[in-house]
Amino acid sequence: EIGLWSSLSTMFFVMLFFGGVYYVMCFHKLGGQTVGCKLVDIRLEDVKFPGQPLSLTKILIRHVLSLIPYVLLVLIVVSYAATNGVSLIFLVLAILLAIWHDATLFNKNKRAMHDIIVGAVLRKVK
Repeated sequence: EIGLWSSLSTMFFVMLFFGGVYYVMCFHKLGGQTVGCKLVDIRLEDVKFPGQPLSLTKILIRHVLSLIPYVLLVLIVVSYAATNGVSLIFLVLAILLAIWHDATLFNKNKRAMHDIIVGAVLRKVK
């Protein structure tokens, strides 16, 4: 018998894998744009080389880094459930999630933490 959590976690990792493949291949093969980016005329570019898409290595690193908030969120939920309430680890993880997420609010270009780390920026396509 397969439990609900086992089914959900399997589905999550399958979606994560195929979503990651789509995301990385679109940004790499379509010159810095996913289908959604094309619709709103933006593209992911290298900060050091304006007009140039990111390298495949930077795209992969950016994708892995973009998953950190979701990992933190899962850890927060697990921590909360394991302790039947708020614990120190819960609070630390929540603060880390807030800092990671709110980085976009406190920089002038509204770049997410994963973009800052790999040197990426979303720019309007001219």
